[in-house]
Amino acid sequence: MNRLCTLMILPLACAAAVVGHAANFDCGGITYHVTDSVAGTVEVAATEAHKQLAEVVIPAVVSDGDVEWRVTGIGDGAFYMGALSQVTLPEGLTRIGEEAFRYTYLSHVDLPSTLTTIEYGAFGETGLCDTLVIPDAVTKIGSAAFTYIPITTLRLGRSVERLEGAAFAECYNLTDIGQLPASLTTIGGEAFAMCGVTSADIPSSVRVLGAGAFYASNLHEVTLHEGLELIGEDAFAYTPLTAVNIPASVSGIGIRAFAGTAHLPAVTVDAGNSHYTAVDGMLCTAQADTLVSCPGGKTGVVRMPATMRVLKLMAMAECQGVTAVVLNDGLTEVGVAAFDNCSALDSLCVPPSIEKWGADLSQTAWYARQPDGVVYLGPVAMSKHFSEATLRLRPGTRCVVDHAFYHNDAIQQVVLPRGLVSIGNAAFAYTKLKTLRLPATVKHIGTSAFSNCGGLKRINFPQGLETMGAYTLATCLTLNTIISYCPEPPEPRDWYSHSFGYGSKCVLYCPIGSKAAYDQGAYSTTFVINEIGPLGDLNNDGTTDVDDLNRLTNMLLNLESKPLPTSVAHFVHDLNGDDNIDIDDVNELLNIMLNK
Repeated sequence: MNRLCTLMILPLACAAAVVGHAANFDCGGITYHVTDSVAGTVEVAATEAHKQLAEVVIPAVVSDGDVEWRVTGIGDGAFYMGALSQVTLPEGLTRIGEEAFRYTYLSHVDLPSTLTTIEYGAFGETGLCDTLVIPDAVTKIGSAAFTYIPITTLRLGRSVERLEGAAFAECYNLTDIGQLPASLTTIGGEAFAMCGVTSADIPSSVRVLGAGAFYASNLHEVTLHEGLELIGEDAFAYTPLTAVNIPASVSGIGIRAFAGTAHLPAVTVDAGNSHYTAVDGMLCTAQADTLVSCPGGKTGVVRMPATMRVLKLMAMAECQGVTAVVLNDGLTEVGVAAFDNCSALDSLCVPPSIEKWGADLSQTAWYARQPDGVVYLGPVAMSKHFSEATLRLRPGTRCVVDHAFYHNDAIQQVVLPRGLVSIGNAAFAYTKLKTLRLPATVKHIGTSAFSNCGGLKRINFPQGLETMGAYTLATCLTLNTIISYCPEPPEPRDWYSHSFGYGSKCVLYCPIGSKAAYDQGAYSTTFVINEIGPLGDLNNDGTTDVDDLNRLTNMLLNLESKPLPTSVAHFVHDLNGDDNIDIDDVNELLNIMLNK
């Protein structure tokens, strides 16, 4: 390690850089900045010259001519990326600024007892080693203040209230954090992430454990006390925890809080907790209707309780020992990435009650043994190297998974069955679809579901559509017709920025009597608004009745000329979306009339 130079400590009587009391002045080879001329305080300023100094003693008092100043701070970036290897800090110092000593060669520092604040990155990525003692007067340790330093032992002073994000992140050698002070209220996100810490007793004063607070650390044991309220996402993910109990006071737990905890077979919850409970070692909401997190050490067959309705985002991610999952009747939603990296998962039982499915199963043993083509998991459909121009999903399919047919260059036509409820995020993005008829049963359309379908010209929105993600039709440059059967404009309504990127306006047909609701805001500037009758109203008289059935029957008997395949009329008559007008459309019309 090169030492560029050694500072000679000069007498305190120093010549002022300018006549009078300048904002900055030099003393003993150090530049100071006046922070309060009335109180007579200064802090060490940031200069290029400071980067050349290898050893520095900061005095408690300095002068510029005949005026003495108390040194109360080390300013932001004062020695940032410099050659500094030794520093002496004076009593009376209260603040160490942002990145003041970051990327220097310091291996040891004695912090003065008067210090109250250590700002962002103050000692980050230095060589500080062995034991670090934080003085009792310090109340806040800023984010990344001591990140990536080789200390082995940490002793926090008795007044520390907040550890900001990543305060001690990546301190791989840090194994001992001692007894955390009773003053501590917040352990910020990634505060001890990727540390060597083996055990932690979180005091009852702590209200918040931030996201990733102990992420990928060496934490084997943790004690959580009554008083804790929030546990952030990834808080204990990828740790070797063997047991954990959730206190009654905890009211919020983030996703993946215990993901990848391969040695944690079960989570327990205090009986007095009104927000969470444990079912077979899995963390659930109080009524056991939502699976929040399955601990990473869970193995074998997992059966969901009869009360379960939702598996949250990443609920079972990283459960690499689970071989089978039986989902209960009544379950309606499986969240995004719910089974990510469940490599041993070879069997899933999915109930017909399912309405939304976001989980990718491509990393499971079950998926690996599926043949190429459309892959079905009960009522759930996905793809494995599907390569045909026409995709016909079989009857009974209720969900198309996220990214199911994403970037499939072969697909030009999709026929979706009646009974389909949801289409996942980016499910058909970047395909060569030309038209798409969504069944009347569709309730949910995911984000970017049909984005970048450069040849898509026509699509409909079913009357029962409940949710639609942003960018649903983004960059569908050829889209010229949308037929919406929704009485109110579906979300998102900011179509210009969230859905399209084309030159000419698209025509939007809305239900009779709802034009005023559509023709306002972004809809009015993005679309040409026209009205159309309800689904199955083939003669556009405002009702779906036997006259429409006669019209369609006559068409099939060639008593009426068939509309051109490229026309909107053809799209309206093609009720099952197979691009043909035939007996299947008659059956579909009968179902519509009978409300089936």
